[in-house]
Amino acid sequence: MKTTRFQRLRRLMLFVTIISMISCIGCSDIIDDILKEVDPDAEPDYEIMDSSIDEIEILLLESKPVQVTVVVSGVFPNGCYSSHETHQTREGNTITLQMTDKHHLGLVCTQAVIEYEMQVDIGTFAPGDYKVIVNGIAQEFRVD
Repeated sequence: MKTTRFQRLRRLMLFVTIISMISCIGCSDIIDDILKEVDPDAEPDYEIMDSSIDEIEILLLESKPVQVTVVVSGVFPNGCYSSHETHQTREGNTITLQMTDKHHLGLVCTQAVIEYEMQVDIGTFAPGDYKVIVNGIAQEFRVD
């Protein structure tokens, strides 16, 4: 009888922990770890999609050579979304950032839209005109 009560208590505590972790922003790695503890053979159930970007801003740092940072602003539609990966490519004077989000499926999520701002260092640049494209949003800048 004690084992059964202990097992129920343990399951309840695990359930409460999972629900608590789901409500945090950007906790996808923690959620993956908890789900692996519940069922080690289960694969995480999520989808990867392009990040929802509202705007980008270019920051030129006062250094030699000039270091450039892109400030990316966007939203997560609910608490089950988190940043996933950022891939950078450069062709000539055009720098392209492809940003993705991870959306956990089948979980109870907060329904609040969550705004975020992220800084991405894109390297050092010689004098010239450049263009940055982040998920289709473009902005030009000049290094003097």
